[in-house]
Amino acid sequence: MGMGWFGESFIRKVCRKIFFMGKKPYIIQPDLGTPLPINYYTDDLKIASRTTFWQWTKQGLKTTRIGGRVFLSQADLQRFVNEMSGEVQR
Repeated sequence: MGMGWFGESFIRKVCRKIFFMGKKPYIIQPDLGTPLPINYYTDDLKIASRTTFWQWTKQGLKTTRIGGRVFLSQADLQRFVNEMSGEVQR
């Protein structure tokens, strides 16, 4: 059974790079409602600082706390940014 166009060595190299990145890779699922740790947005995507997210939470951004960690879904972030940009345009 062949590995198709990629080949086994290519797949092994990619898997090895993901494994040795230093952090556990986040698996982004198609569901936009899946909460991800807030450091994914601050450290990996560099959208905003933790302080900015804290301020946005006080302004109505919906977050979830589990075991002392803050989680945020992409859908909630998009909804909040759309609401805030709508207020600015008025």
